[in-house]
Amino acid sequence: MDSAAEIIGTVIASKNVNEFEFIVEKSAINKVKKGEFITTKNANEGILLSKITKIVSTNSLIGDKLEDANELTKIRTIMYSKEILGNSSGFLASAKF
Repeated sequence: MDSAAEIIGTVIASKNVNEFEFIVEKSAINKVKKGEFITTKNANEGILLSKITKIVSTNSLIGDKLEDANELTKIRTIMYSKEILGNSSGFLASAKF
């Protein structure tokens, strides 16, 4: 892997032999877009080229895949502050080899 390569996320699940999900780093969310190509390192230190197929916003506190904390506060009647909801929000992406 190139030493100048930027880490944009962490693989968390394999959906099947050709597709995986990863959590996008907050610092990289503005750099990651659907349809772009990324490289991943497999267990044998090989490099795989993959294409991002989906990016969704998630909230671990609520357990929903929604757009952002503002949407959650509009939809839900749960008494969480926007700051708490915002801190528990993140982005989950899928990619295919």
